[in-house]
Amino acid sequence: MSGETPDGISIVLPAAYDIVWSFAPLLLLFLVAVTVINIAYTHWLTTQEKLLWAALAVFVPVLGALAWWLFLAGATARRRRPGA
Repeated sequence: MSGETPDGISIVLPAAYDIVWSFAPLLLLFLVAVTVINIAYTHWLTTQEKLLWAALAVFVPVLGALAWWLFLAGATARRRRPGA
């Protein structure tokens, strides 16, 4: 009876489900790696700030990376604005 509905129909997940959930951890690892590399090459942060951002990106992967990219976009926009 395991894996079947009450009327005897077998429940099988499509292969696409397995493929998507197999690549999700790889995408997360790639996101964190790119974020940490980008943090390391940012020249206008102190070493302590870089370590804090990298720790945030590693220990809270999705939110940390998203926060970094939003912070970077805001900082870049402020630096490009004339008179800022």
